[in-house]
Amino acid sequence: MTHLNNTVNYMTHMYITVNYMTHLINTVNYMSQLNNTVNYMTHLNSTINCITHLNYTVNYMTHLNSTVNNMTHLNYTVNYVTHLNFTVNYMTLLNFTVNYITHLNFTVNYMTHLNSTVSCMTHLNRTVNYMTHLNSTVNYMTPLNRTVNYMTHLISTFIYMTHLNVTFNYMTYLNSTVYFMTHLNSNVHHIAYLNKIIDHIIYFVAHQFITRRFINGL
Repeated sequence: MTHLNNTVNYMTHMYITVNYMTHLINTVNYMSQLNNTVNYMTHLNSTINCITHLNYTVNYMTHLNSTVNNMTHLNYTVNYVTHLNFTVNYMTLLNFTVNYITHLNFTVNYMTHLNSTVSCMTHLNRTVNYMTHLNSTVNYMTPLNRTVNYMTHLISTFIYMTHLNVTFNYMTYLNSTVYFMTHLNSNVHHIAYLNKIIDHIIYFVAHQFITRRFINGL
């Protein structure tokens, strides 16, 4: 009976031991599964954080690209407005120059015409005075004899030669005046041509400056 009791106690102990070991194995398996779950959740959380960061990076890059495009367009607009303003100023200056040259040419033509009119009126007045004096002389010399007529003819010849000399001097003066006015008109054309050259130089320099600023801006 004692042996039987020992056997029963042994079997009971063995049963308890087997149950304990089974429970211990189950506990180890559960802890291993739990650790795997924790690792999986950690990996999943890391993946979610990575995707969130990537999405934030994509949004930031999209915003940055949009900002760069807006700044590029703004710079192009500023350069265009600057060039347009320069063009308006150049056209205004060109129009003023054309009007000034036109007015100057009109003034020269008017002065030439006025000088010609004054010269013609002066010559006409001299002619009228000469004709009046000649008529008076003829009327006075008519009652005289041949000698007086001869002297009248001689005096008339002298007056005519004097008038011819005056006319020659006047023609010389008129020729000098025409030469001076021609020279003045030539100088006006030279000044207009020089102004055009200066305008082209200013436009070329300004165009180079704006082109370089536009290229540097891009």
